[in-house]
Amino acid sequence: MKTMTRSLFQTKVSVKPFERVLLYHKDRLVRILKGGEHTFWGSQYSIETFNINQPLFKHALQDYLISERTDLVREFFEVVSTSEQQVAVVRRNQDLLDVVLPRAVQLYWKGFTPLDIELLDVKGGVKLPADHILLTQKYNSVLTRVFTDVNTGDRQFALVERAGRLADLVLPGERRLYLHEALKTTVTYQALRQSLDQNTQDVVRTSHADWLDLFDRYQLSDTQIGVVRHNNKVIDVRGSGQPLMYLKVARVEVEILDTQTAFELTAQQYDALKTADVGVRTYAIDEIEVPEYHLGMLFIDGTLNRILKAGKYAFWKFGRTYRLKLSDQRLQTLEVSGQEILTRDKVALRLNLMAGYRVTDVLLATSRFSDIEQYLYRELQLGLRAAVGTRSLDELLEDKGVLDAVVTQHIRSKTQGLGLEMESVGVKDIILPGEMKAILSQVVQAEKSAQANVIRRREETAATRSLLNTAKVMEDNPVALRLKELETLERVTEKIDNISVYGGLEGVLTDLIRIKK
Repeated sequence: MKTMTRSLFQTKVSVKPFERVLLYHKDRLVRILKGGEHTFWGSQYSIETFNINQPLFKHALQDYLISERTDLVREFFEVVSTSEQQVAVVRRNQDLLDVVLPRAVQLYWKGFTPLDIELLDVKGGVKLPADHILLTQKYNSVLTRVFTDVNTGDRQFALVERAGRLADLVLPGERRLYLHEALKTTVTYQALRQSLDQNTQDVVRTSHADWLDLFDRYQLSDTQIGVVRHNNKVIDVRGSGQPLMYLKVARVEVEILDTQTAFELTAQQYDALKTADVGVRTYAIDEIEVPEYHLGMLFIDGTLNRILKAGKYAFWKFGRTYRLKLSDQRLQTLEVSGQEILTRDKVALRLNLMAGYRVTDVLLATSRFSDIEQYLYRELQLGLRAAVGTRSLDELLEDKGVLDAVVTQHIRSKTQGLGLEMESVGVKDIILPGEMKAILSQVVQAEKSAQANVIRRREETAATRSLLNTAKVMEDNPVALRLKELETLERVTEKIDNISVYGGLEGVLTDLIRIKK
């Protein structure tokens, strides 16, 4: 069905019940038509049709209608007007139709159901109940297009900046909407139990003094720290000299400690910090452990403070630096190896020396030596050179213990009263040059050969003397001579299988052994 028909003398317009028609004559608005059949004389008419089920009237004639045709506006439109601090939420039958921004006038077609228009004050953000139509998921696109949605939840709060300046504070559990408009909105979410930073605190004090009652405030001096607790659990430690501001709803407690004198944590404080986050312990305290059998020299800001026994310790970091130097209290060994030294008779020897020492007074030894091992090593070298260089090789080989005695006396004279105790000093190895080894081997071989000759001569002399003594005994005693003869005969016969005897035993003895007188 055609909306408009023309003849030579008439124009007919058919309008449906849910339509409205702008009627123009020679491009000039004449009237607005409701539903029904309308007839007009003449043919120079034109129309523009609108469906009032889509009530938003976005048209170039809006300003003209409002200013010049108020009669038409009253009959056909609902007018929504907002001030500088307002927005209008327009809905019909609980359906969102539009959001009118501040300083605006908008026309909507009157329909079968009246519009529900809600004016919202947007100064400082819009606070809406949780079931408000703007906050439903269905109209999330409208919300995103028009507003910055600040939703804090229960564990954080939000700082809202508008055009680069802090404008609002959104408390935990609150939700606010901020118009985008031309102002740039920046939202910073912050943990509920976190203090405002110093710059923000300054802005709050100077520009938003009315917010101060929302905060618990603390000022730490240069020698104080603040231990922050919630439900008796340490959640943070703030450094000296800082101002602190915590929301009262966070229900945190701040224990202020003076670290000028009490820079070491008590056992109770250390146990409390064990429940804190690792990050808090890392930046708040230095944990120091002195192993068993050691003493620890604690340096604070480069100055020796005291001696720590074996155990675990914790110190507040703020404003201080800590350094631990350990001293092993057990017997220490030091090896001086590969020392090539000339004896008095110009024989080059290579020696290895072992020494055992113990630190008896850590403070004294530390104050006198920058490096104990280096000092002892150098003095043992000097003592060894003095002992070897003033003696010949033969003297050293004859009395090897003289080296130990001389070096011990030297090193003890150098360490007496300096917090060190030398327990033992001894030469482990004396290594001769290769050619000297060969010479000494020949000397030893010659000495041993000479000793063997002497022993052999001594034995031969003794044997000859024994034979002479035996001969004298036989000369004076015929019976002994006869026994000797029988002994000799026995040894001879042991090597002979058969013996033929002629003339009896006397003949055998007489012919076998003749002794000339």
